[in-house]
Amino acid sequence: MPMIPTGCNYVIVGRPSATDTVVAVFLPSPRGRWRSSVRPIAEMNEAVKWALLMSECMAGPIEVIPYESEEALDYARFAADAHQFAFAGHTPEVRAQGHDILRNLDNWENIRARRQQ
Repeated sequence: MPMIPTGCNYVIVGRPSATDTVVAVFLPSPRGRWRSSVRPIAEMNEAVKWALLMSECMAGPIEVIPYESEEALDYARFAADAHQFAFAGHTPEVRAQGHDILRNLDNWENIRARRQQ
């Protein structure tokens, strides 16, 4: 992924593919990163311009990442959260639930149903 330096910081920009429909902007946070916005892929240039303007105000890099769909973005975020629970959970029960989710990520329909309960 290209990194655009901006003085004392930088912006990470993902390369869009032909099937991407949305672009997400992630800001740095003490716990990793925080999704600040999701826009149609047609607005990717505006998202990059905004990130370049804001990067000097942030404690870390801003990421502008294209995704195939909002559901693909949700899946990626859910997988990242499950990974965190599996390896950094505070209790053995939380870690076990995280491992169970990671083992079953190929069955997104069941995971989505469990999340909505």
